[in-house]
Amino acid sequence: MNVMALAKGASAGIVAGAAVYAYTNARSSKKRRLKSKTAKAIHAVGDIAETMAEFMF
Repeated sequence: MNVMALAKGASAGIVAGAAVYAYTNARSSKKRRLKSKTAKAIHAVGDIAETMAEFMF
């Protein structure tokens, strides 16, 4: 369980870091779309981690 939590946290950190970088360099019209896409990406990473955990156990 600890490995999956670590992987999930690391993935979320990478996605969040990339989103922050893109957000700070984006124009205001693109910022709203970036927020929405970032939320969807974080949910997808969580779903992938949960699926991998189900396969392992």
